[in-house]
This record gives sequence, C-alpha cells and structure tokens, in this order.
Amino acid sequence: MPHSCLICRSRAECLFADLDDVWLTELDRMRQISTYPAGVVVVSEGDWPSGVYSICSGRVKLSILSPAGRGIIIGMATAGDILGVRAVLSGRPHDLTVVTLERSQLGFINKNDFLTFLRRNGALSLKLAEKLSHDLYLAYRDIRSVVLKRSWERLTELLLRFCQRYGQATPDGIELSINLSQEELAKMIGVSRRTLTRALNQLKRRRIIECRRRSIIVRDRTALEKLLPGDRPF
Repeated sequence: MPHSCLICRSRAECLFADLDDVWLTELDRMRQISTYPAGVVVVSEGDWPSGVYSICSGRVKLSILSPAGRGIIIGMATAGDILGVRAVLSGRPHDLTVVTLERSQLGFINKNDFLTFLRRNGALSLKLAEKLSHDLYLAYRDIRSVVLKRSWERLTELLLRFCQRYGQATPDGIELSINLSQEELAKMIGVSRRTLTRALNQLKRRRIIECRRRSIIVRDRTALEKLLPGDRPF
C-alpha cells in the first residue's frame, strides 16, 4: 500500500509535521518510496549525496568508520526521522553509514527537489535549522559522556534514552527491541564487550533489567533512573 505523508502515523514526530495538506501532497509527489529488508546499506560514509531519506517505517543504525576501518555505531533512527540532510545542505559527502536493522520503508527526495522545497517554505527551513542545532547539542552531550562519565553511567543513560525513544510497555516491563548485539551496544558507549557484559550482569542481578535475544526488558525504570544522581551501582 503506498505510503502518504497525509496519513502517516509518524507525522507528529517528523520534520514535516506542521505542513498543511497542500504542502504534504506536493511532498508525496516528490518522494520515491522503497522497501528494504534488514541489513541493507542505504547510505555509505564518503558517498556524495543525491538526496535525503525520510523513514516511513522500520529502523536503521547509523555508524562511522574508525581510522582502523572498523564500524562504530553512533545511534539509531526510526519512523519520522530524516537522513542525509547535513550532506545535502553542506554539499559534502555523507559523514555516516546507514544500514537497515529490520524491514524498513524509506522515502527518497532528490537533492534539488528538496532544496527547492526548503527555499519555498521558510517555516520548514527554520524548523530544519532547529533540528540541526538540536542534533549538534546531542553530539556534544555524547562526547562529554564518553570523555567524562564512567562506563556504567553511559550504559544507564543509553538504556534510559532507548526507553524514551523505542520502549514498548509489556507486562514484564519496558521492552527495548533494539536488534543490536552486545558488541554493537559496547561500541555505542565506547567500552569493551567484556565491560558491557559485566555492567549488564550487575543490572540483571539487581533485577533492574532482563536480557533476551536482541532485546532488553527494563523491569524497573525508576530504579534505573535513580542510578544516575551519583549512587554507583557496581
């Protein structure tokens, strides 16, 4: 079934949330919708941008290459997120790689069409500037966390962010179906897999979380939140 911005369930979280139906109809005409299975590279770091992608459904992981050529996951994106904006606006190559984590539907908008659309809509341009500023704030926050905070604090903050962004309420607690390996999670917070496993085991022993295959159940979010003010759990 064709995906339309007019009836999108993720519209409220999207960059295009405040556009009226006339603008959204025009946006629908510009977009090319494609469905990707899990594990597909949508954008490669270093490639020149040909346009932007809007995530209609599904999730992707965002990674960068280390000097040694190893992929380091820096985040995830989900329905409502827009990818490739920085590269299109700056006229520079993509600064990260985008890979689907699950079956995902993405809408592609040609670079020239997107830039023309922005020039004609001042409110959207301002909202995009606000989004890019917020992204920069989050990047500085993550750098500060890696440099100044201990590994257990980084893990706790990551789990709480996942609760807010991806958590699904279940009878057992908040389920985080993140579809990432422990090795990938460790890279996200800048620790070894052994350190991550030790931290997860401590949280499991305190019955704060439960680990399942490719997912984590946060059994006690309140207890997890209380770890951050300064009470070192392990």
